[in-house]
Amino acid sequence: MKNHYDMVHGIKVPTQYNIAAAQHLDKNHHKVFFCVIPPSDIPIPLLDNDWIAKLDSEIRDTMQEVNLEAIDPQYINALLKKT
Repeated sequence: MKNHYDMVHGIKVPTQYNIAAAQHLDKNHHKVFFCVIPPSDIPIPLLDNDWIAKLDSEIRDTMQEVNLEAIDPQYINALLKKT
């Protein structure tokens, strides 16, 4: 390590390193890191949940209720009739 710093960088081997957020480009044998900007700790705003109720009502309006008591015989599969 000393030879590398002396020959390539022309400086002494650092005794302390700065802490930085870094990421790999991939998980292979490449040891290349690049600095990233960490996400800020901004709290996620609470959203109004009215859209859930609206979506639920739209689904209920679109879907037809199924009455399992009165089944039309023409819709029964032939395989089900034999079992």
